[in-house]
Amino acid sequence: MILMALWSKASIGQTPTQLSQTLGLTYASVCMSKTKLVDEGLVEEHFPLRDKRSVKLYLTPKGRKESERAWEAIRAVAQLY
Repeated sequence: MILMALWSKASIGQTPTQLSQTLGLTYASVCMSKTKLVDEGLVEEHFPLRDKRSVKLYLTPKGRKESERAWEAIRAVAQLY
């Protein structure tokens, strides 16, 4: 779900707080998932120059490809109904 939420906001990225609010997840859950997604090369962190405490998350090309595959699967299932 995090990958798909980031895909929808690909050009502006999202903070973990924004993702937790959008997806209805706890901040802790988003942060744990974020770490795994970064380690797997699906998401990258960008730290704004003016505030190093803040972080925005963006999809990597690999993450974008995985998100697109997930959307394709959802569309295929939706066509069945």
